Amino acid sequence: MTMSLRAFFAGVAFERSGAAAATDGPLLTGTDPRSPAMAEASTDDTTRAAEVTAAMINERLRTLLPALSVGDGQIVSGLGHKMDEGAPDVTCPARWRRDLSGGRYYRWSWNSNGECASVRLGPLVGVRRAGRGSMARGERLCPACKSTLLNRYNNDLLCAPCTRAVKPGGVNAPEWLWDSLPMRRALANHELGTFVTILRAATGLSQLDLGNIFGLSQSAISLIETGQRDTLYDIRELRRFADACDIPRKVLLPVVLGLESDTLDLSSSRAFEASEGLAGVDRRSFTGSLLGLVTASGLDLIQVPDRADAAYVRYLRAGLASLREQDEKLGGDVALPQALRLFARARRIIDESDYTDSVGRELLMVGADLGTLCGWLAYENGDQKAARALYGEAGLLAGSADDAQTSIHVYLNMSQQSSYLARVHGTPGMAREALRFADRAAHLARHERSPRLHALIQIRQALAYVRLGDEPAFRRSLGQAKDELQRGDHPDDAPWTRFVTASEINGCEATGFVHLGSSPRAIDLYSKVVSDTRRSLRDRTHYRAYLAGALLHSGDRAQAINEGISILASGSPVPRRTLNELQPLRAASEQADAEEFRVRFDQAAGSPPA
Repeated sequence: MTMSLRAFFAGVAFERSGAAAATDGPLLTGTDPRSPAMAEASTDDTTRAAEVTAAMINERLRTLLPALSVGDGQIVSGLGHKMDEGAPDVTCPARWRRDLSGGRYYRWSWNSNGECASVRLGPLVGVRRAGRGSMARGERLCPACKSTLLNRYNNDLLCAPCTRAVKPGGVNAPEWLWDSLPMRRALANHELGTFVTILRAATGLSQLDLGNIFGLSQSAISLIETGQRDTLYDIRELRRFADACDIPRKVLLPVVLGLESDTLDLSSSRAFEASEGLAGVDRRSFTGSLLGLVTASGLDLIQVPDRADAAYVRYLRAGLASLREQDEKLGGDVALPQALRLFARARRIIDESDYTDSVGRELLMVGADLGTLCGWLAYENGDQKAARALYGEAGLLAGSADDAQTSIHVYLNMSQQSSYLARVHGTPGMAREALRFADRAAHLARHERSPRLHALIQIRQALAYVRLGDEPAFRRSLGQAKDELQRGDHPDDAPWTRFVTASEINGCEATGFVHLGSSPRAIDLYSKVVSDTRRSLRDRTHYRAYLAGALLHSGDRAQAINEGISILASGSPVPRRTLNELQPLRAASEQADAEEFRVRFDQAAGSPPA
């Protein structure tokens, strides 16, 4: 018995063996009409030919099954097809599948003498579990769970539960952008065709798109997914596929070790304190600094294609959407490493690959969106220097693409950050900068028709005015923001403006009242925002931290500590920016009997207890 290098990564492949082992009971209940014994039989001899074929395969299985260390079970017949491996004289191959607890099957081929030539263990494709009968034409099993029958009129790649499982948030500590439990399971079981299908389900790419990225045809990707082509069982091709799809090679460890959990932690936030790596660099060295940051984190060097087409744009946009969901569900500290990696890949494609003018503009636009998202995640993570550098790069990309809406988005985020820094450091210069950024956004948006966008611009201007101590201008901007929202929804409202509601205006007004010394009014407004269940949990958590600060400022230390405990005890990720809002409360808790708050805060902040 021999084993090839390809078979080591594919799972198990057994060549012809003369050994024999006895097992009790029949292993086979059906035959393939394209087997040699059936092909030579007349109509009257069909039954006898089936018995001969079954006996032949059963004898072969008794030789091989003990070596596979699996239990007995019902054999289910499948589809016959010409195998793409074996000797040239393999002219009448057949495929059979044996249902196991792990959802695997045995596939073996015939040689010209009617003997079973080889057996391979692989994924279950297009066959029901034993005891449920044979598959009707057009029916499919979910390749991920291998138990749910997909509706013939449903073109989805996976069943609904598996589709939800491959979306962001399926695992608590994702190790790369598309990490999910079904994908880990497919790698651990050496089901590389299923792995490709799950990847497409997660990214939304077609077989043609993935083929363009990998350098194969659509039909080749289809054959890989159905197990009829073993391209990825060659370790060199598997590595090339990983590089083409920007899959860190460490993610492939389950293929070697065969265990779902045997992967390295690639998401450690310690490697992404980006201030040292990105702050203070000019544009020419920005990409190199970003790549150095990603490489220092332990991730593989990013590979880029010689020529990029629309498939790469779709892949990057799918990654952008996934990162936004990941940020919403798991927090910025988890999403930031993957966002930086994807942004670095986009920057290298823009700088080094060939592409058409239309694809180039799309790459600039998605690169600007990724840079904006990375800047926001760094801002949420408390890394203000890196956020400023990333916002600046995003603004340059948006300007190069002549994309006004993305440029507006960047300027508004920079205005928000400058207002925050003006409050933290108490410097009027940062407040003036925040107003300049908001005014620049207003100039670019002068022809935009979105009420939410104009309301957001007024909110950013109001926060800058209150930092400058200009109360009349602050109230005027808030009034204009309310007027804009009264115009209602508009088709031009961008997805990133959905959070702009009356609740957001209340939060802005409360922030201004705190600065103006009217904490009771701020407490009432913050309480309304926190109780607004239409807002995301992360937004309400952050405004609850503002509420705790307003309570502390008004002298109600006990209630402020209770609000802080409710934030830390929620079980949800607490962004670094929210923890920074709770810092004054942590200092005040030293003077009060608030050990629970101190312990929870120190654990969330990653600092040892005092």
